[in-house]
Amino acid sequence: EEQLLGHIHHFPEGQLVAEYNGQIVGYCASMIVLEQLAMQKHTWQQITGNGYCSTHNPKGDYLYGVDVFVDPDFRKMRIGERFYKMRHHLCKKFNLKGVIFAGRMSLLKQKIAEVKTPEGYLQAVLEKKIRDPVLNFQLRLGYKPLGILKNYLPLDDSSLGNAVHMIWKNPKESIEETL
Repeated sequence: EEQLLGHIHHFPEGQLVAEYNGQIVGYCASMIVLEQLAMQKHTWQQITGNGYCSTHNPKGDYLYGVDVFVDPDFRKMRIGERFYKMRHHLCKKFNLKGVIFAGRMSLLKQKIAEVKTPEGYLQAVLEKKIRDPVLNFQLRLGYKPLGILKNYLPLDDSSLGNAVHMIWKNPKESIEETL
């Protein structure tokens, strides 16, 4: 609860909830960070200030995706997709370079004997040899992998603590960079 209050205190515009018939069925937490922080190797605790979003910087360059959760009973309603599209909207609204986050590798533990490393897993997903429900969803929405973040979230057993460092570049920003 204290962490959620930290999110709201530091960047209320970046905290979203999905409601269905008066029931909260999902939430999405985001903050703005400096490019240097967003692009370097990091853990969830480092980038989020131990989950309180105290690293939020209104003068930053990127919207950072802290968390997304959708109640499993409501996952076929495109709520997650709407959250990601709202992040794109926030990115454009605040004139940011893009959206960055760490994506779960939900089947890594299950497939590690086959793929050997988190990098091998990502490559197998990109080559469509493994269908990872989380990464395939994020790739479909236009996110591109930057690499692997080791020990990103040690408690994420399915991902063996690792994550894929992902980016979506603001098309408006990309056009301006080429002028």
